[in-house]
Amino acid sequence: MRILLYTRPNSEEFLRNLAREVSSDCELFEISDFKGHGNIWAGNYLNGKQDMTLFDDAIHENIRLRCRFLRSLRVETAYRLIDKYSFFVHTVFEKFKPDLVLSQLPDNYCMDIIQRVALMKGVVFASMVDEFISGYSRLSLRGERIKIRESSAEEAENIIKQLTNKDYKSVYATDVGNTYHKHIKYIIRRKLIESFYYPLKKKMEGDPWNYHYNTIYYKGTHISEIVNKNIEKIFVHIKDIQVDTNCIYVPLHCYPEATVDYYGDDPKYALYEDFMLDVVKNTDQRIRLLIKEHPAMYGARKISFYKKLNEMDNVVLLHPYDNSNEVLKKCKYVLVFSGSVGVEALIRKKILFTLTNNYYSDLSPNIHHVSRLSSELLDIDYIPFDNVIFMKNLLDGLMDCRLCDQSHLLQSDIKEMGGYIRKYYESMPLQKLN
Repeated sequence: MRILLYTRPNSEEFLRNLAREVSSDCELFEISDFKGHGNIWAGNYLNGKQDMTLFDDAIHENIRLRCRFLRSLRVETAYRLIDKYSFFVHTVFEKFKPDLVLSQLPDNYCMDIIQRVALMKGVVFASMVDEFISGYSRLSLRGERIKIRESSAEEAENIIKQLTNKDYKSVYATDVGNTYHKHIKYIIRRKLIESFYYPLKKKMEGDPWNYHYNTIYYKGTHISEIVNKNIEKIFVHIKDIQVDTNCIYVPLHCYPEATVDYYGDDPKYALYEDFMLDVVKNTDQRIRLLIKEHPAMYGARKISFYKKLNEMDNVVLLHPYDNSNEVLKKCKYVLVFSGSVGVEALIRKKILFTLTNNYYSDLSPNIHHVSRLSSELLDIDYIPFDNVIFMKNLLDGLMDCRLCDQSHLLQSDIKEMGGYIRKYYESMPLQKLN
């Protein structure tokens, strides 16, 4: 088997080991956006004169909007980079002729293009994403659920017990050490890296178009736009407010984040904060929105975003460190983009509204895909549905093996994951991109 790897400095050994678990006698070929890594460096093509227009204008714009780097460029420049990278990927595919492409979760236009070219050429693309349920991970192109195994009712019951425990917190919420002050330190460090280290790195490596060195989170952002000593006054606690039947709980996502940029049906969702402000503005005024910041974003989002929300009469901003389960107890309705809160809401017999398709949005009759929140939605009643059936179907699309974070990738369950990817490759499922 010929396996093409898209590697970065912190993932190359993990992906090599994973590929060898998929096929012990595989032939490997590696491409990378980082100089000195992989068999071919993409920078040679981005700095070159040749390009290839593989996509129409609509796809060009789709790719541009989803990439946080390309969104910062003039449209013409972004399109030119897309065409240059397309030429690079096409050349690699023609030369190596892979059977399978292995990569991590797509989070930039480079990986987006590699996926698209793979599917155009009928090559299976496998990317992995960790799951909010401890000990599980998932294969997915753009957030969809791919059935990979047959779970048991007993396994489903055990997970339900875990998720409904009064002390439960998802793996994403357990690190409350991500305090406000730690975020401030991160932001200051990030601004120093973006202002001094990245420009130096680009010059020293002759790599002016590397997406990593050009992705600026806080460009033009004064620290005062994020740091606010009165930030606590912006939020209220769930215990201090009256929750009525016209309330809808809205948990916010981390941003920027790959799942927001690449998992939505429409690329406009990648402009997440503007999109959410529009959702709130277009909500029926008889609906009260209880909007809760993600714990990991406390101290990392611009204060102006909160102020815009607080200016709206039907919005209550809940404190990021309030327990989400306490909010779910009091609310009948929940609005999500994707994320773990949607699953937690469904097994607690809540009515769920979604703004886009996600990996569980077809698993329960109590999930309703909406474009705006009208008061008629509050007349929807809960339809009795077996939690075990819901959870079993969800688990059928999860691998019962760990994918660890970037700094601990080699501690992942690589052998088990490789077996699942081999099974996935052999099934050759129909793949489709948003």
